[in-house]
Formats: sequence, C-alpha cells, structure tokens
Amino acid sequence: MVVNNYTANNHKPFKLLKPINNLKPTETMNTIVKPITNLMKVICLTSVVMLHSSGSQSQPGYMSQYKFNLLFENAFELMLTGDWDKALPVFITLYQNDTVNSNLCYLTGFCLYKLRREPSAALQLFEKASLHINPRYVRGVSQERKAPITTFYYLGELQFLEGDYQRALSSYMRYLAWLPGSQQQAKNETMLMIATIEAAIKDNRDGPKNIANR
Repeated sequence: MVVNNYTANNHKPFKLLKPINNLKPTETMNTIVKPITNLMKVICLTSVVMLHSSGSQSQPGYMSQYKFNLLFENAFELMLTGDWDKALPVFITLYQNDTVNSNLCYLTGFCLYKLRREPSAALQLFEKASLHINPRYVRGVSQERKAPITTFYYLGELQFLEGDYQRALSSYMRYLAWLPGSQQQAKNETMLMIATIEAAIKDNRDGPKNIANR
C-alpha cells in the first residue's frame, strides 16, 4: 500500500488549459464555468454530509426504484472505466435521495478519494459508511445498502494523512479483523501499516494529533 500518493502536492488546482486570449468566446465560457460547476457540486456534497453526519434516520426521498437502479448502474459503470468525475455527481444525487444508505456513502466517498478532492468530506462519508458493514458485500448492485470492509482501509488512510494516528490505528485494526484468512497479502500490508502507525505514536510524546502540525 502506498499512502504517500495522497498528499497536498497531488491536489491539483483548477487551471485553464489554454490562455484566455487564444480561446473562442464559447470555449472561454466553458473553460471557466465547468471547473466552477464541479467545485460547487463538491461544496454541495460537503454541506449535505455535514447536515447528516449525526446519522439521522431519514427515509429515502422520492425517486422511483427504476430511476434509482438506472442511475446507480450508470454511475457504477463510470467508476469501472475510471471516470470518477462523471460518477461523482450521480452518486451525490443518489446520496441526497437516500442519506442512510451506507453503500452510497462509501461509493461517493470513494470517488472523492480517487479524485483527491475534499478529503474531509470523503473522511466523513467513510466514517458514516463504517457504521454498517457487510462482510459479504455485493459489488455493483443497487440493492446493496451496506458498505464493504475496505471502508476501514480508506478511512484509516485518510485519518493517517490527517495526522489522527490513534483513530487511523483503530480503523486499520478493524480492517484487519474483518479480512478473510485467504487474503494474506492484504493482511501483511495492513500489519505493516499498523506497525508504522504504532511507531509514530510512540515517537510522538505530545499526542498523535500534534504530529500533523509539525
């Protein structure tokens, strides 16, 4: 597992691909508006996550099962092809429709994780998803409402990168506990990460949270 890939240096800011002066009027407008639209979607998601972070028991909003399934299948296909930026707004729509669906929490957070956007929002989504785990998680099925055990893996990584070592250790330990015996390589990598975090906690005498500020 490589945790250093998720750093602030990899969070690329929005930038214009061409100088404004060399663009046609329509190209100029699209170049400016599209990044702003994408950013607004992420900001909207962050607000929704914060609103429902207390784990409210609201029921799914009005959306036909047919439409829900169709949107879910479309977003999942986009994920499979690596089109995270296209899958994200669809999962946001589904999540807003059903905020107690742990699978949607996981998938929305995973898109943010892959896009290296809003790690705090991704962290909150993974935390919420971790409340309902299915060890026999069915991938790519809209009827699945619980999250996979890999939720703890990504949750631990984000917590580690934020300097919250104690909670990261807990997440990795929970992931290790859920891993089946057949996944020995995943177990070895997780145990190595656990050892790394434990060493960091031991070296930090002022509290694990303060490491991020050094």
